[in-house]
Amino acid sequence: GYLFVPDGSGALIDFGEPARTTESLYLPLYGPDASLDIQKIAERAEQAVLPVYGLKKGDESFLAVIEDGDAMGVIRGDRAGYLNAFYNVYSSYNLTGRSYIRLGDGSSESQVAAYQRRMYDGDIRVRFLFQEGEKADYAGMAEAYRHYLQERRGVEPAAFEEDLPFIMETVGSIVRNKSILGFSYVGDFAMTTFRQNEEMIGRMREMGVDNLHVRLTGWMNGGLDQSIAETIKPLSVLGGNGGFKKLLAYAGEEGVTIYPDVHFLTANKGHGFSTYWDAAKTIDRRIARQYLYDVETAESLEGDELTYRSQRYVVKPSAVAKTVDAFLKKYAAYKPGGANALSLGDFGSSIFSDFDEKKTVDRQSAANAYRELIKKLADQTEEALMITMG
Repeated sequence: GYLFVPDGSGALIDFGEPARTTESLYLPLYGPDASLDIQKIAERAEQAVLPVYGLKKGDESFLAVIEDGDAMGVIRGDRAGYLNAFYNVYSSYNLTGRSYIRLGDGSSESQVAAYQRRMYDGDIRVRFLFQEGEKADYAGMAEAYRHYLQERRGVEPAAFEEDLPFIMETVGSIVRNKSILGFSYVGDFAMTTFRQNEEMIGRMREMGVDNLHVRLTGWMNGGLDQSIAETIKPLSVLGGNGGFKKLLAYAGEEGVTIYPDVHFLTANKGHGFSTYWDAAKTIDRRIARQYLYDVETAESLEGDELTYRSQRYVVKPSAVAKTVDAFLKKYAAYKPGGANALSLGDFGSSIFSDFDEKKTVDRQSAANAYRELIKKLADQTEEALMITMG
């Protein structure tokens, strides 16, 4: 038999396979919570995006589906001989967020644990689906989960088209060093202009690619290092507002759907973003940040403003709702020109708490709030939403 865990697209841990480590499997659902101020990532596992786990032994198996409390959940697993004589997999839940306050003068430091003020008071519900015989394997688990999603969650099977969609992603602008008269500054640098996107679409159409979808990343408000999305400013280095409108019009003539990518959950400082009013808080009352991590040490990067920005600020859920409303009002002006779709760069891949003492928002509440905002965005886009991870 084996354990099934949702590591990325799924992973199996075979019974009897020699242990390569004495550590237990620790797989947080939907990735880490940046509001806990994670200075170092424990391990580089693929993000768990499905709230499921299972076990097969002989001709019997089970699949567990976490129906509620999933955003607080962690999938745990152990090999036989580590904690006990059995292979086991289960879910646990972080009901009270914990962080550490560093005390000291630099030469001598200690850490004191700090906890969120209000414990999670929602439900935790896990449903077990059992299989036997030929169905008692990971394919049977997948089939059981498909049926569960259709019958209990209203998910419809994908409609396959004869002409499969081709999704092309282009990078608009990045932030990099620039200089003028010997003075160095950080500025927008064009990677793919709006005009170049038109040319690429034309070439793809000439090659016979009919069902074409284009995802535009880094196209507005600072490019890939996007500022808060309350305003929409297509970058001048890419062709500006006029170039963006021309691209939408050309794509419409060619029957191509454009998905402008927008980040709502994080922002860089300034440009309408207030760290006092709009940023989520950590447990020890500091401003929550999402870091980049060093590939070798797995520690958060300090950052040099003249080479890259190593961190972005986490937007509190209430400010995210305000931002979505403001964005939709601005985006409506582009609808007559063909703006009928959106790509959500972070709604499907991140969930952040807010440990503000006056109004604490746990991960499950944040997930529920995000879900409602995604529905609102879906209602406003006539074509479709494109979501990363999901």
